[in-house]
Amino acid sequence: MRTAFALVLSLVQTLFAFQSGPCKFQFQPPSGLSVDGNDRLISLRVTASYPTCKWDARSYASWVKVISPGEKSGDGSVGIAVDLNEGSATRDGSVVIAGNNWTIRQSGGGQCLFSGNNGSTTVESYITMIGHPITVLSRSGFPNGCRWAAKSNVGWIRVTNSASGELHDYVNLQLDVNQSEHSRTGGVSISGGTLTVTQRGRIVPNVSAVVNGASFEIAKGIAPGSLFSIFGTGFADWQRTAPPGMNLPTTLGSVSVLVNGKLAPLYHVGPRQINGQLPRRTAIGEASVVVTNDSYKTTSSPQPVTVVEASPGLFQCGGKRACVQNQDYRLNSMSDPAPVASVVMAYLTGAGWMMGDLPDGVQAPLSPLIVCGLPVTATIGGVDADVLFAGLAPSFVGLVQINIRVPEMPSGDYELVLSVGGVASNPGIISIGNPNGGAGRGGSGSR
Repeated sequence: MRTAFALVLSLVQTLFAFQSGPCKFQFQPPSGLSVDGNDRLISLRVTASYPTCKWDARSYASWVKVISPGEKSGDGSVGIAVDLNEGSATRDGSVVIAGNNWTIRQSGGGQCLFSGNNGSTTVESYITMIGHPITVLSRSGFPNGCRWAAKSNVGWIRVTNSASGELHDYVNLQLDVNQSEHSRTGGVSISGGTLTVTQRGRIVPNVSAVVNGASFEIAKGIAPGSLFSIFGTGFADWQRTAPPGMNLPTTLGSVSVLVNGKLAPLYHVGPRQINGQLPRRTAIGEASVVVTNDSYKTTSSPQPVTVVEASPGLFQCGGKRACVQNQDYRLNSMSDPAPVASVVMAYLTGAGWMMGDLPDGVQAPLSPLIVCGLPVTATIGGVDADVLFAGLAPSFVGLVQINIRVPEMPSGDYELVLSVGGVASNPGIISIGNPNGGAGRGGSGSR
């Protein structure tokens, strides 16, 4: 009977928390803890002398927070969150648990040195995402790594990752598109430093003139299939040139040109100049040219241009000299003149209709040769010169090659003029020399 009574008494003491003395508590760790300057979570184990012993935990430091506060009974644990120490000095904080003072000593955070938390970066108006690297250069006394935090100082920049990291990481920024034509600057605070972000304004194309790509003349208009140059501002903030030896694209970078709504093949795009080919089937008369930059979602106002049957422009190679190759393919010059009766090759654009179906932007073939559909004539110093070939230069787009036999004339520099369909080109200088000597100083443009 006594054994049964003792068992029942033990159960009653357990179930009804029969207590025969004062509450005592033990902690693990016993009295406190020293930590480095990083933010962290601490778990503290509490052991009570009786299941009915009540206790709670309270922090008396703003940088120490008790997780799930409130009254507890018996054995249990306390979660404590410690903030990052952004200062260089050691600090002490205390948590009172069941009336006992439990101390946390945290070392200073000044030992962390970062790369990337200061500096600047510049992006285009349409860039909406940036990944900026943050690297810890030194972490003395921080075996678990140095943490950093990022916060934007302006509304158009947002930190999209967790805004904290360790060792080597990236702060990811989301930017609004800059709809203004003006640049803007904002800052991101990163662990005591500032990253300055400059976002350029939108580029808006403005066309001032569309001219022949060789002579740069406006008044004579532009012929279908010829090379053109567009001058203006705001086309791009970079330079792009089509790859050599290939057909021309209709977009370079993010820039395209529309002629009466049809995409034009492009040779080159820069901030103030665009070179390309006028589509071959552009109708004679008034046409409209529009420049579009897809990256910025901007379009120029339509620029009127006159399209004519022929508007030959002679290419020049400096000093008003025509780009002419002698019969040996050397560049014609005063020191390397073309002999009388030899054949020279001159180059122009704007010859108009061609006898052959060639798509826009496609290089002219070597076989069959594509020849001019309009009559072509040439004069050197006012003297008629025989034209042996007039057609598209093989492996080029929009370039016309004219092969000319040099007429009998004294040595000297003369003006070369090419005409297509009765329309004369701009003049260019060519040097003529006799077989026994170099070029003389014969009057330019006269025998």
